[in-house]
Amino acid sequence: MSLFQFKAQTYINSISNNNNCKNNQSINTNKSSAPLYGTDDVCNDYIFNSVIGKGTFGEVFAAVNRRTGKRVVIKKVDNAHMKKAELEAAMILNHPGIPKLFAHYENGKYHYMVMEYMPGEDLFSYFERRGFEPMEEARAKKIFRELVKILVHAHSKGIVHRDIKLENILIDAKNKVSLIDWGLCDFVCGKKDILSGRVGSLEYVSPEVMSQPSYPGRKTDVWSCGVILFVLLYAVFPFETKARVHSVRHNLPHPPLVFPNEGCTVAASEQGDEHEMTIQPVSKEAKELISLMLTEDSEKRPTIDEVLNHKWLKSDLLSWSRDLFYSW
Repeated sequence: MSLFQFKAQTYINSISNNNNCKNNQSINTNKSSAPLYGTDDVCNDYIFNSVIGKGTFGEVFAAVNRRTGKRVVIKKVDNAHMKKAELEAAMILNHPGIPKLFAHYENGKYHYMVMEYMPGEDLFSYFERRGFEPMEEARAKKIFRELVKILVHAHSKGIVHRDIKLENILIDAKNKVSLIDWGLCDFVCGKKDILSGRVGSLEYVSPEVMSQPSYPGRKTDVWSCGVILFVLLYAVFPFETKARVHSVRHNLPHPPLVFPNEGCTVAASEQGDEHEMTIQPVSKEAKELISLMLTEDSEKRPTIDEVLNHKWLKSDLLSWSRDLFYSW
């Protein structure tokens, strides 16, 4: 499926609200300096501007701190559907590529999370603006490496994102990468690493999420990263969604990974004008990493730390180190 064809986001309907790690089921407000206030204070403290996101149980607002003038993002969620893991994760995670939690407000009906404003453009919008053409491999590598570093941090804290997709990855003018919307995240406990529930977006979720009641949590993020890297380099999804759903419904093997033929042309679009796009060559090291991440058997799939240490991601860093040594 090309990104040009993919205009509407498709979600798996069944979303698990269970926190799979019993030790994290209660919200520990001591894990963060973000204070808890009553809901009346949120309107006194912040100016709500525009709605920048909307879901079944909540909204996301662009807002400004009345006292400091600082831009923030405020997520408003129905208390009955506020996922404890999201707030717990926001209190624990501490990485420049993850929005910080400044404060949270609640009453009997709604919960408000005041988050750091992360500048930039999401990757889907980036591709759409560029006519859904593949990204240069060197730039794709830099962006992907920063995404993987964010997940290395999250996984080290026992937190799995579970909804990694183009729309949740931001890049700013300085190529800083941010991973947003941790609303479906969950915790895994030590070596058990087990999660349950069909959560995420069909184009990005791993085969085990679609077909198994429980599965290794961290490896699902790795699969989604494989989809992301494939899309960055080819501007198409690695698998047809209909074929994936068919394989699950009929208990068939997952569709095989097939790389586009380099030099062939595919349909693309720029500002409404359709045109043909030539598939550019991709290095064998990049293909190897994609193949590893998109391994159907989760036990054979690499960890996120192993992904970060793959030779494709380290190659230009080693070259830079050698150049620095010899110039010195």
